[in-house]
Amino acid sequence: MYKERLRNWIHTLEQFGHRGSGTEQEAKAARYLVEELESMGIPAQTEPFTGSSNMGARLVTHVIFSAAGLVFISTYPLLMATFALIGLISLILESTTKFVLLSKPFVRRPSQNVVGVIPAKTKASRRILLVAHYDTQRTGLLWVQAANSSMGSKLDALPGVMKSPMFVVLCSMSIQIVLGLLMPLGLAPSWAMWLFVPAGVFYSLGFFLLGEWALRDFVPGANDNASGTAAVLGLAHRWKEERPANTDDIELVLLLTGCEEPGLIGASAYAEQHKPSIQSTPTNFINIDSIGYGHPQIIGGEYTLAGQSVRYQAPLLALASEVAKTCDGPIAEPIIIPVQSDGMAFELRGIHGLSFISRPDDHSMPNYHLPSDLLKNLDMDAVTEGFEFSWSVLHRLSTQPPS
Repeated sequence: MYKERLRNWIHTLEQFGHRGSGTEQEAKAARYLVEELESMGIPAQTEPFTGSSNMGARLVTHVIFSAAGLVFISTYPLLMATFALIGLISLILESTTKFVLLSKPFVRRPSQNVVGVIPAKTKASRRILLVAHYDTQRTGLLWVQAANSSMGSKLDALPGVMKSPMFVVLCSMSIQIVLGLLMPLGLAPSWAMWLFVPAGVFYSLGFFLLGEWALRDFVPGANDNASGTAAVLGLAHRWKEERPANTDDIELVLLLTGCEEPGLIGASAYAEQHKPSIQSTPTNFINIDSIGYGHPQIIGGEYTLAGQSVRYQAPLLALASEVAKTCDGPIAEPIIIPVQSDGMAFELRGIHGLSFISRPDDHSMPNYHLPSDLLKNLDMDAVTEGFEFSWSVLHRLSTQPPS
């Protein structure tokens, strides 16, 4: 019943050409989503915040700033170390989604979240956020299909901080800091100077790939993340039509975030703007991101770009795994992913929930951040499966929440 509805929503979102973060196209898509929710009888509005249109520019700023310190390698090594230290601290703090430091010049674009509310029928004692981002990313050489086909499985296999796509840049910063501190003390062995060679190579690689990415066009984003946005719309419609019994005390919030792609800015803005109500009413979230290929998978943890591990709560993961075992298709074992979703922004603020993504069995990412991320290339059976799994989890979470 919902397969065609999902297809139509994805088709309409794709027709904007792109929904680039912090652009007029994103704003147009937001107005459409408000109208769509209101057509279901759900009060909805946009909530503005200051966002960004360029994650590549935000990241390459840290590379340029840190690498600039190398000009002092032979004259003021402590100053060289200071540049890298500032770059590293800024990258770490910005990766928490709570601070904007060196990349501030690129976080000045107007953006907006779309928020709809299906109120509780009695006094609300619980709140569930249904979350999906509707903005789209820029393409770039980082995302060529050959890389997308292998990057997921390769990063999945790496340990800890090495899962971060910025790992080699982090290594360059660390080399610069350590040697810059040791050199004035005469404690840096002569062979250690050769470490500046790979550091320079890594900086150059980061500058080229991130700079090229910053200059490219936005993609249509049928899978990432019109598919998740459509799923939230479908869940809203289904909740209105088939609200589970004994959920009169639950407030259901539909949160479609802008500016997820350049650093989870929309989800972070919502969490900060609504902090008092979130603190006063127990709140969980279900975040749906890219369900157009393969089978639904439960995200058990994510890594920030600075390599910080963020894990989801065990009782909620157990709930989702139990639901997955009753379904034909979804993978019950939670996975750790090397990229970030809106769920991470909430978890970092102590708001706990679940995030889902769908991937083929080989962990590849078809058409990820590419102009070919189009409806005609999606597997609508996969989208429908992801939607049905999300509904099953929502039903269980609303009626049998973990203690």
